[in-house]
Amino acid sequence: MPDGSLAKVSPVAGLQLDWLVEVLMGKEGFDRPRAERAVEDYRCVLEIAVDHPDRAIAPPASADRAWHHHMMKSVTYTRDCNALFGEYLHHDPEICGTPAFWEAWDFTRAQFQLRRGITLPATDEAKEAMADHHPIRKGAREAGNGDDLPMQCIMMPRADSQPVQCIVMARADAQPVQCIVMARR
Repeated sequence: MPDGSLAKVSPVAGLQLDWLVEVLMGKEGFDRPRAERAVEDYRCVLEIAVDHPDRAIAPPASADRAWHHHMMKSVTYTRDCNALFGEYLHHDPEICGTPAFWEAWDFTRAQFQLRRGITLPATDEAKEAMADHHPIRKGAREAGNGDDLPMQCIMMPRADSQPVQCIVMARADAQPVQCIVMARR
């Protein structure tokens, strides 16, 4: 760097998540560019969680799908969570649709804009799209796939380290809906 300082290296950068690209292609039907974007979105969500341990984070759908597949590889997910956060991060569905959820979405939107230059849908747009079960078209990186919508489960570390079950609901178009990532306490 010109000023001689050392750049901060994110611990998320060291995670081996490339395998998720193939999983998303095989199990979700994503093409390679979409799967790669989903993994990068997921990395961004993890970086936000590392940098803001006291904030709730509502991931866009693409990151949520990568996150769910990461969790399904439980040994890897547990190891990665311990390396990043010092504990396992769990789901908690109770915040779905609440003002706290939408506050988390607004925070996540701001972080995606700052970190990746990506404009996720505004809260009112996201609420309308989710209520109508239609993906947001205006400003979506891939019109019609809903990748930029918030997801409504909650991922959060618990002091008691007890797992919490995630509620995943089906939409009319058979796409999974809503999850949120909660920060450590």
